Amino acid sequence: GPNEEFIAHGRQEICDIALGYQMRGFEQWQYPYHDIIIDEKRGTVIGFWKQRAPYKRPDGSDYEIAGIGGSWFEYAGNYQWKWQRDFFDLGNAKAMFFELAGAGLLEPVVKEKIHRQAQGELLPGHRKLRPDLSRWQKFRNFSAMVRIAMTGR
Repeated sequence: GPNEEFIAHGRQEICDIALGYQMRGFEQWQYPYHDIIIDEKRGTVIGFWKQRAPYKRPDGSDYEIAGIGGSWFEYAGNYQWKWQRDFFDLGNAKAMFFELAGAGLLEPVVKEKIHRQAQGELLPGHRKLRPDLSRWQKFRNFSAMVRIAMTGR
């Protein structure tokens, strides 16, 4: 979500959180890789992938998050990863999850994760990037965006 990132440290967290908890409810999804980039000097690997739901829209098209997502790894030596971070187009992901919710296609475990996040809970592997804004700051920022959307200024 906004103001947070996901990171799993070491083999156990990658297995338990990134491939375990985070993927619950998405077991039938497909994640075809587009490119894999390896930086041998830094010991990093980035894989770019798509996110495709196992459902079709009424017109026959795939439910697929527009844009591209990826996984970023840093090598720790001895055939182990030091950490893994995932990234994707949050705006397009949000739009598709709204669409899936409206079609009644979200898995119960995914609904529970959404509910927990909406209550302000950080899911396993997530961390805040900076302190939360105050209610006043959030209101000020929201009001500024409404003014810009309505008046162009």
